[in-house]
Amino acid sequence: MESAASYNFALAMFRLLRQQGGFTPDDFEQSSAQTQEFFAANSKALHFLSHPAVPAAAKEKIIGLITENKTELSVLRSLIALKKIHILNEVYKHLRHMISEQSDTVKAEMQLPVMPDKEEKEMLKQFLEKAVNKKVRLKITERPGLISGIRLKMGGMVIDNTLKMKLKTITEGLLQK
Repeated sequence: MESAASYNFALAMFRLLRQQGGFTPDDFEQSSAQTQEFFAANSKALHFLSHPAVPAAAKEKIIGLITENKTELSVLRSLIALKKIHILNEVYKHLRHMISEQSDTVKAEMQLPVMPDKEEKEMLKQFLEKAVNKKVRLKITERPGLISGIRLKMGGMVIDNTLKMKLKTITEGLLQK
């Protein structure tokens, strides 16, 4: 039920953002990141916003501190009124996916045991762009603990071809036998 609600809120927000115009995926990333950082830094804020004894004016004051985006404010108000503020992160997850599907750019996060040089990064980026037929905003992180292989998150897809994952798969297979 919560998943359907978060999807529906995300869809409503997506439609409002498209109607508003001039709101890019980068704008959304920045705005939603600020909102999520606020809730991460203020762990009691969700409880405060969902508590029935807290007056609406106090809740309004808090969400006014979180974002200035009218669409985001509207969604926050709706989530609070319907006592669904706890699904906010899931709403953003759905919304990110919707925006990336409509965009000509996709965000990709790649983890490698060794950081590639500038030329290798460009080759990886071009390979991904050709594979998905979209521009790719590639973020590469060095993770020596992976030993070998690659972990890639792009859109809703995760590819984990690291030695660590291969060993885990083999171990789980042996334990099942």
